[in-house]
Amino acid sequence: MKEVVSIEIAKFSPKTDRMSIKLDGVLRGMVDVGSNEWPLVSALLMLGFDSVSLVDERACESRFTEASLLRENPVHFDGPQPHSRGHVELRWRWSEPLEEYRIDVWLNGVRRPESVSARRSFNTMRQILVELGFTIGHVQEIAQAA
Repeated sequence: MKEVVSIEIAKFSPKTDRMSIKLDGVLRGMVDVGSNEWPLVSALLMLGFDSVSLVDERACESRFTEASLLRENPVHFDGPQPHSRGHVELRWRWSEPLEEYRIDVWLNGVRRPESVSARRSFNTMRQILVELGFTIGHVQEIAQAA
């Protein structure tokens, strides 16, 4: 049975949103989105992946681990999962037919079947989580009251 990831993004301050990530209903961590270039990396580490690599179209790699997550000062991190999920690699490439950058998702050295748009949107995060075998549960974006 697939594990269910739930994401909630709420306005925390005028410049910062706070993302909470749950796995099967249990809070795994929270991170301030405004202080984080792309919260997907933090989310993957909070979900129990050992490391995440971002590889651009020139093959330059940035690697992130639990130690780098803790240096980013998450608001809350529930600690490592009891079992390791391994290594995720996200590789950017240009797609001529689609005329856009795509992200190829690799899990433990094996390419996942579908690439996703590289727009770094909330939808991209969901698509990558699905490619990694998760079911997306409750997703809520809470707007700040006017």
